[in-house]
Amino acid sequence: MRIEVSTLRPGVSFTKPVYIEDDNLLVPAGIAVRKRDIQHLTSWGIYTVETDGEMVLPRLDRSVLDNPGDANLGDANNGAAQNAAARENEPYRRIVQSLEAVYAKLAAKTLPQSQEISGIAAALRRAMEEGKSRFAALAAETAALAAETAAQSAAGKNAETGRAVFMAVLAVRMGAVLRLSASDLEGLVNAALLHGTGSPLPAPVLLGGTYGENEQAPLKAHFALPLKIAREYNWPLAGRILSQHHEWEDGRGWPGKAAGGTIENGAKILAAAEAYTALPGGASGPAAGQDALNRLVREMGRRYAPPVIKALARALAVYPAGSFVALNDNAVAVVMETAPAAPLRPKIRIVIDGAGRKSALGTVIDLAQNKNLHIVRAVDAPVG
Repeated sequence: MRIEVSTLRPGVSFTKPVYIEDDNLLVPAGIAVRKRDIQHLTSWGIYTVETDGEMVLPRLDRSVLDNPGDANLGDANNGAAQNAAARENEPYRRIVQSLEAVYAKLAAKTLPQSQEISGIAAALRRAMEEGKSRFAALAAETAALAAETAAQSAAGKNAETGRAVFMAVLAVRMGAVLRLSASDLEGLVNAALLHGTGSPLPAPVLLGGTYGENEQAPLKAHFALPLKIAREYNWPLAGRILSQHHEWEDGRGWPGKAAGGTIENGAKILAAAEAYTALPGGASGPAAGQDALNRLVREMGRRYAPPVIKALARALAVYPAGSFVALNDNAVAVVMETAPAAPLRPKIRIVIDGAGRKSALGTVIDLAQNKNLHIVRAVDAPVG
């Protein structure tokens, strides 16, 4: 069945996967179409999508609406959102803690068993597949993972741990968008977790315009330990991904000046995930993250493969279509529709007004037009 993009509404899902041109997956069966899915389809000039399934309209979870609070709706919503976020992110917190233990062993010059890292990788993929927390669809998770990294750094722990998990989640989502095989996804997530064992690259090296003589020493240090571990574990695909993730699409990268199709797909994905998470704002939330994404878009075709950056954009939904958001007047709304020109100011429908009153047929507001209101955070939006 062919569907006009103009008729898609955020929050709808389908009983079978939805595809765009060239059989690229838009959303799996049962996963809601998000605001940025529609935004990017429009910006890329794609006017139809295809599915063999039936459309399923979103339904509000009454448990979210039945107890809006009495004295202070803002506090009640904050508490509910925080509790929901804690539940959603618990698998990732456990993964971060497990990876921290692995990195601590390496800091003590002890090589962990390969099963320790592959087990973390499997847990990460399982958490994503089970839908316990969809980083790709919830901006709140970006902030949570960034906060986890900051908390570790403040506690004197390895500040790269949270970022490594963030990179791995983002890379797996991008790989799924690009329809990588299960074995390629396994190699990619292993490489992403090993990547965090290397020396972090200084920003001028990672984000600079060329790789010259001055960049050789930090690049070699960056690669040394991850590649050594990949060899010790006999993980050839992870090794190739790591060894090529600073090659550029135009052949001017490092170390072998590989280009285009000679670069592993996983390496292209890891390169984009690394750069995005290193850019100012890349792990700090939707507004700053948009600036980081725009910088990578400007490097398409030169440093990064265009399909990979398009996958990154798809993976970085800011406010998912059909999700709940809290407004600056304490109201809670469901995202209905977005506009490419204003992705942070979607069209919404009020479900709980600022006074705490439920609204079955709430007012529809276009935040691109109403400048007095704005979204302050994403809140839990289960469907059932």
